[in-house]
Amino acid sequence: MSVSLCPPVRFQGFYPGTGNPLSGGYLYSVQPGTAAPAWQGSIAYPMATYTDSTGLVPNTNPIILDGNGQADVWLSGYTKLVLYDMNGNLVWTRDNVSSMANLQPSTLQFIPQSAQPTFVSASGQTGIFSVPGNYTSTFQVGTAVQATITGGNVYGEVQSIYASGTPTVTTVTVWWFTTVINSSLSAVAAGILTPPGVGSAMPLYPTVPITTPGSGTGGIGGSSGTGSTTFGVANLFQPFIISSSLTANLSLTLPAASTVPPGSWLRIRNGYTGSAYTVQFQTTIDGAATPYMAGGIDWYLWSDGSSWHVTGGFSISGGMPTQVRQTVLSGPVDANGNVNFGGSTGSTTVTMNATIIATAANGFTANGQQNDAVGVGANLSWTNIPATAGTYYLYVTVTGGGLTPGITPMGLVPIYEWGGTPSSTNGQFTFLIQQMQGFMGNGTSAPQANIIFVGEVNVSSNVVQSITWYQLMGRYTAPWTATLPSNGTTTTINHNLGIMPSLRRIEFLCTTNDSAIGAYAGDVLDLLAEGSGGWSTFALPATRNSISFTAGSSSAGYVGQILSTGDFSGINSKSNFSYRVIVNRGW
Repeated sequence: MSVSLCPPVRFQGFYPGTGNPLSGGYLYSVQPGTAAPAWQGSIAYPMATYTDSTGLVPNTNPIILDGNGQADVWLSGYTKLVLYDMNGNLVWTRDNVSSMANLQPSTLQFIPQSAQPTFVSASGQTGIFSVPGNYTSTFQVGTAVQATITGGNVYGEVQSIYASGTPTVTTVTVWWFTTVINSSLSAVAAGILTPPGVGSAMPLYPTVPITTPGSGTGGIGGSSGTGSTTFGVANLFQPFIISSSLTANLSLTLPAASTVPPGSWLRIRNGYTGSAYTVQFQTTIDGAATPYMAGGIDWYLWSDGSSWHVTGGFSISGGMPTQVRQTVLSGPVDANGNVNFGGSTGSTTVTMNATIIATAANGFTANGQQNDAVGVGANLSWTNIPATAGTYYLYVTVTGGGLTPGITPMGLVPIYEWGGTPSSTNGQFTFLIQQMQGFMGNGTSAPQANIIFVGEVNVSSNVVQSITWYQLMGRYTAPWTATLPSNGTTTTINHNLGIMPSLRRIEFLCTTNDSAIGAYAGDVLDLLAEGSGGWSTFALPATRNSISFTAGSSSAGYVGQILSTGDFSGINSKSNFSYRVIVNRGW
């Protein structure tokens, strides 16, 4: 069987107008032209979809979307798709969705309609056509339209639609982006999905590298990806890829939101992942003026008729939303998952032998999206570290998609608190957790700052003596350490979060069967400390960079629950177990 994915990327559904993934959504597939099934109702005319290109394993019908609103959907022919949210609310219906096996890339986002269209009228940028039959589910308001007239294809967006008469005729009013339809109209095609912000939110079609924005203004073209580029209405409803080899900063300008119809969108992927140059919009997006676009990420940009927005949860100042904010997201680690950023002691300069990605939280946009600045830095250097003995804290500031190193005055530990007023002390950084914003004091005030702390150094004898790099994403899981510490012994483990962890625990792994508590090799357990006063959980005192625990002082020192009876007993041997600590900053 020959099948093709529809669309040729994973299917993903979104809540209308929000860009939030349709987690747990229901995607029904039925024969084209048949009635849409009711939510959790019977399917009179099912149409099979498949899990992969072999067409051997059918999907369930309906398909239950995963936590990201996604599923692998391969079709074997024209299909009608019906999407509900997890509560049974209809999101959209799309008829005659093609397998697209034989379509060329330039037509992937449109489905030709077999009905012969008739030109009705045109005035300004508005043009009206009609088609025999009921096509109200095909040309929904906000749907992109491709029309064929003498001279080629023209594009627009549905503004209104109605079906009437016997036999039924559907009349479609369209706002045309450039050329308006005329009496030479010969064919029409409907966009696969409604543009973002109008119906289904994110467009589902492949990112086709139509062209690369190039030098000059007033249009799209060229191959260098440098200089400045102005997008026009003719470039709407298309994906673009920015060159991976920029040789200068790139400035992008969108058409004024008020000059394009609501729901107009562009998808732009920044293929440049270096740190030498920046990509910056000269258009206000989600209230952010001249936002930067980080390398290697996609933005779906859409207009509500008055303003431009980012949909699908993409952050405005540099990348996709992150599960953990205000942190170093990525960098080299060793075999145990510890950061491995390198750097040498013995001077007043520290150079990181690594490329890192860091994200600075700056609250939320007006429509509730994360307002994060993401930057990339390679082999960053902190120079002129003061020779005065003490501890200095190393940070980076996200600037134009890159990272600029900085150093605090000696002893000014970064402050992380749930609320309050940021300190105005010069060089004192304060991060308000509930507000998700950082501030750097300048002596008189504390303006917002896109700063992330990455480590600290200790100076004595006029040079750096030690470097501590902070763990990625505010979390640390220690490797297993064989044999439990002796009775009464305090063990300290460096977690190097650079912040007091809110979440702390210790785990014990049985490596050799222990008959006293009925534990088998491979079991992960919670043991208790056995002291002169009885049993207790392990206290786990912590500092910004370490965590400790003390073994029980009496008898076996460690007590476990007997799995078969629920009673408690001291373990047979400390050598039967390994231990590890797990810490997390907790936000």
